[in-house]
Amino acid sequence: MPTSEEVDTIANIYLRVVEEAQVSAEDFERLGALAHTLIKRERLDGMVLAGTDLAFVFNPAIRSSHISTAPAFT
Repeated sequence: MPTSEEVDTIANIYLRVVEEAQVSAEDFERLGALAHTLIKRERLDGMVLAGTDLAFVFNPAIRSSHISTAPAFT
């Protein structure tokens, strides 16, 4: 489970994404780092961070270890 600080970080990033209709490079990196931290700490195979406004976070031109369905909803 994420700590209360990690939940606050996710919530704050989500609010900025909604307000700005985009994600900053810093917030994008922070979400990725947090995901990797949680995956390692909790020994997860993967995770889903979902929210309709998070479509602004993912760029389908960037290949990574995630599968994003965000473009299907934009």
